Amino acid sequence: VIDLQGVTRIDKRSKQSLLLTDPLVHSIRRSPGSEPFFGRGDLGSAGAQAFLCSHRCGPTCRALGLPPPTQEELRKLGGAAPAATPGVSTWDLLDG
Repeated sequence: VIDLQGVTRIDKRSKQSLLLTDPLVHSIRRSPGSEPFFGRGDLGSAGAQAFLCSHRCGPTCRALGLPPPTQEELRKLGGAAPAATPGVSTWDLLDG
């Protein structure tokens, strides 16, 4: 999932929740030239790679419990993985 829209809701008991809608998904495993699994916005591996090259994780990623992509995952997408630096986590590299 590359993009989500959402709103915060508060119920009658003052319990807060987050309603997420409109997901945009780039499917990674599909045959070249095949129809996208998730509609016209599904740009496959190229879309996922472009997203990860420009995305900077922040409070939302952390609040959702999303781990940063590993260097191996970035390599599988064909992107340039950030160089490993002793004592620096992938979160630090992505936060730029």
